[in-house]
Amino acid sequence: MLASRVLMVRPTRFGFNPETAGTNAFQSDDPSNEALAEFDHLAMALSDAGIEPIIFDQAPDCPSPDAIFPNNWVSFHEEGAVLYPMLSPLRRTERRTDILEALGKEIICDFSHFEQDARFLEGTGSMVLDRKEKFCFVCVSDRSDRMLAFQWCQRMDFRLIDFDTLGPGGVPVYHTNVVGSIGEGLAVVCPEVIVEKTVLNLFTSLDEYEAISITMDQMQNFCGNILQLNGSKGKVIAMSECARSHFRPDQLRSLEGHGAIVASPIPSIERIGGGSVRCMLAEVF
Repeated sequence: MLASRVLMVRPTRFGFNPETAGTNAFQSDDPSNEALAEFDHLAMALSDAGIEPIIFDQAPDCPSPDAIFPNNWVSFHEEGAVLYPMLSPLRRTERRTDILEALGKEIICDFSHFEQDARFLEGTGSMVLDRKEKFCFVCVSDRSDRMLAFQWCQRMDFRLIDFDTLGPGGVPVYHTNVVGSIGEGLAVVCPEVIVEKTVLNLFTSLDEYEAISITMDQMQNFCGNILQLNGSKGKVIAMSECARSHFRPDQLRSLEGHGAIVASPIPSIERIGGGSVRCMLAEVF
């Protein structure tokens, strides 16, 4: 099941978040910031490809520098919306009932109270979902709690595949959607960071899936942070221009067999925020 609509939040306070930097090796403090222009360019590219971006401006009373990444506080399902606990206190201000009301989505499950216990599960950043086969992949980290993921799977009727990683600097990768992506007939994963190779075997041997393995360097350039969508003009694979430029030609040909590549340059967002295109998109079903 692929989405044709995505929630996007245009940021007004985008910047470096010191509260998340300790667990996100992809962040760096940089005074150059073209996030608004990059955001608008991506939204237009998706629209041109037949995907409907549902855009909200960052709330005036939200101080978070990371509001551009809504997939961490909410995920949408046919039944309704699920809310999530986030590590950064600043980011907790991103949760918005007005967006849910505008989309006609009721809250079917709210995990945000686990913030009081310092336990976190940051939406489809922490979880890569195979919505067709009902698998939920989670690389465990300070921002992706194993037991919360298990509880989520029980509630949403998914099978949990949890695993440990060793990423850049020998620390766990902060979010699973950096390690890889799963779509219809397509699985992208970075084998180098996965500790349990039995999990890797599952990634690469699922029936009817073409598996594309990426290197650590490709992962650090957001080749795993991509999203397959299905719009009015057919399937697309959304990614950043940085990711596109780091895929090998043969990998790009394989990806193009699963959708038209929509690549947009977002260097400020990736460099300062430590996230890429997939992080900016919350699928709306």
